[in-house]
Amino acid sequence: RRRYPVVLAVWAYYLVTLLPVSGIAHAGYQLASDRYSYLPSLGICVLFGIAVATAYSQPAVRVTIGRTALAMVGTLLLSLGVFSWQQATIWRDSGALWSYAVDADPGCAVCHSNLGAWWASSGNLAAAIRNLQTALALRPDRTGLHTQLGVMFLNANHIPQALAHFEQRLTAKPDDVEALVAYGLALMRDERPEQARKLLARALVINANSTNARLNYATALALTGQRDDALAEHRRAIELDVRSPHAHYAYGWTLAKLGDRQGATAQVSKLGALDPRLAAALARYLAQNSL
Repeated sequence: RRRYPVVLAVWAYYLVTLLPVSGIAHAGYQLASDRYSYLPSLGICVLFGIAVATAYSQPAVRVTIGRTALAMVGTLLLSLGVFSWQQATIWRDSGALWSYAVDADPGCAVCHSNLGAWWASSGNLAAAIRNLQTALALRPDRTGLHTQLGVMFLNANHIPQALAHFEQRLTAKPDDVEALVAYGLALMRDERPEQARKLLARALVINANSTNARLNYATALALTGQRDDALAEHRRAIELDVRSPHAHYAYGWTLAKLGDRQGATAQVSKLGALDPRLAAALARYLAQNSL
């Protein structure tokens, strides 16, 4: 403190700027992050600069210090360039990022959950299910993972497993509209449209503005033979979100199911501007189920 007060000042600065992110007061999911060291390290950089400037002010060692400093700066820049290149590969895409995170901390439930979501978006349902099951095993209190797992099993056409996960989520949170809708869809896949209709009606009581709940409710009505009510609900779903390709697809599917081929074909045309993939799927359905 007496001989080199600048060292004490830098040390104090480092502690003060590091304290908010030291873990005493936790913020976010992460335990630590590289970026938290940037601001505290400014003081160390200033101290290093003072040391170099002080040494450079001595004529006897000025040339040596200058060359050494240049060599150190060059080495530092090269090293940082290499490390930055390596670090950038981790951020190539979400899969690379969360795979790295899982390798770094296999006990991170959030990392497994996000990696599972990435696998699902990439079409690898088996890998998605594995990571989501690991996340749930690590954090069984995060019951929302049951909904994600249920959707994965539903997409993989494993209906009993999907139903079991939706039931567990709804036991913990009965008013979860997303889980109710997914459960209703699974029940329809299991050829239990009347049970699905009741669940989806309950979802609409909780959130009447849920497009997803309404269009699935409309599908359940169609499957239980309530033609007029089904078509009315589909139109309401489209009114809620006129640019929703899934709402138009479901409406077209129901029209085709009820025998209105012309109306279904009109939805194919509308879907073409919103989602060509779904438009092609509806067109294929019409071709395979010619009236």
